[in-house]
Amino acid sequence: MPGRRAFALLNHQFDVKHIALDLKTGGIRDELVYQEAVKMKRLIVTFNGDDFKPFVAKSTETGIIAVSDNLSTNQIDKSVVYYMESLTLPHGPLLLDK
Repeated sequence: MPGRRAFALLNHQFDVKHIALDLKTGGIRDELVYQEAVKMKRLIVTFNGDDFKPFVAKSTETGIIAVSDNLSTNQIDKSVVYYMESLTLPHGPLLLDK
């Protein structure tokens, strides 16, 4: 996933961090990414949504937003912002997966 600066709309409206570029923890296992998101109370935006399914029921402190790697960066930016704005529940900051 590109760095957070590639997502201008998302970055403007939400507190976005990239797991590798901002948190310097690239290459860690998905379970550790999930644990980091729980600890930081962040939602995860990832191309690997299926890889995170086993962890989803483990915590209510985070969630997964799976995006297609067939989308352009601009499409991901707009789609995630649209989705986040449509939520009726309070939502936290975002964590971009590798």
